[in-house]
Amino acid sequence: RGWQVTGVEIASEAANRARRDYGHTVYATLDAVGPDAQFDLITAWHVLEHTLNPLEFLRQAANLLVPGGVLAVQVPAYECLEEYRRRAQVGGLLSAVHNFYFTRANLEPVLVGAGLHVQQIDLDPELLLMTAICTRPIKRPTWQRLFSRWLRRTT
Repeated sequence: RGWQVTGVEIASEAANRARRDYGHTVYATLDAVGPDAQFDLITAWHVLEHTLNPLEFLRQAANLLVPGGVLAVQVPAYECLEEYRRRAQVGGLLSAVHNFYFTRANLEPVLVGAGLHVQQIDLDPELLLMTAICTRPIKRPTWQRLFSRWLRRTT
């Protein structure tokens, strides 16, 4: 539908299926994508909680975005712990393969620390998920920054 899709998948069976059935380019790691690749959109659905260093992962992802590009991140919402318990689904949150647990209060500083501009963070109490939509800031040319600074001083 007009998108050129590239994936990162550590599970070789899933990566091979995406290549075979859909003709997608799939890398085993984010590092393997290469520093020259640029993307308009990166989604990381249920990835961040599995990383060993969420800040570094987000920095890498942000560096792969074009200026103004969008990073969409979705994680289980730790602030819904009681609802996970009520539904007897606590294993979907508290898992041996989850290295980090996120709330709105601790997710936003990690996103900002990675150099991203947080557009919104939504908590879905029905699905017990949190979704963050971020953009890579667009840097203005040097002459625009200098002119803006000069204009502020003279007015």
